[in-house]
Amino acid sequence: MAKTRHDVVVKKVGCLDKSDVWRSNVGNLAVHTHHTHTTDIRSPVTHTVVGVLCCASLGDLVWLCLQQAPPDLRQPQPYYAFSLFDGLQFSSARMDGWNPETLCHLDLLAYLAATVYCQQVAAKKTTHSLSAPPPGPPPATLPTILSPALCTPEQGECWGAAHTLFTNRAHHNLGKLRMTLQRGLEVIRAHGNHGINLPLMAHLAQCFTQWVGH
Repeated sequence: MAKTRHDVVVKKVGCLDKSDVWRSNVGNLAVHTHHTHTTDIRSPVTHTVVGVLCCASLGDLVWLCLQQAPPDLRQPQPYYAFSLFDGLQFSSARMDGWNPETLCHLDLLAYLAATVYCQQVAAKKTTHSLSAPPPGPPPATLPTILSPALCTPEQGECWGAAHTLFTNRAHHNLGKLRMTLQRGLEVIRAHGNHGINLPLMAHLAQCFTQWVGH
């Protein structure tokens, strides 16, 4: 039987048992190995494993990014070197449209950073709201199975549509999936009635300026 990239990566890492990966959560995957040795969440090995095992879940990726993102919203986010969709083109020469076939890694990176920023803004608003109950532990300190949703249903649906279409798993609702992805590309590329506010747009520009060297 031919080995999948999932099997090859797990074997290459050598310390991650597949059943343990799925039985724990993405937080334990990033921080602990099967033998409980600490693993650097920013290491190339971790980035590769995340790209294979977790790229279908926007919420899981946001959790990982929140471990690295500075709490000060005025600071740019670090470059997230996750593999994400294996084999996806890094950039596209047709960024002036939003055809699903033009999806590229830069779109995913921008979408991920935008979602992280939105979560940080929402958390700060909740913390400073007089009518809100006393805040509990930050979502990024909890396992993903216990933390609140780290993306909106619309954000998760768009990411899921992109992953489903790219991996050729769209057996049903192909038209709806394409429309969902098209809307996501329209937003993240700031076309038409995109709805991105100026603070978020400025933040993304700041992030990409810092990421130029990667």
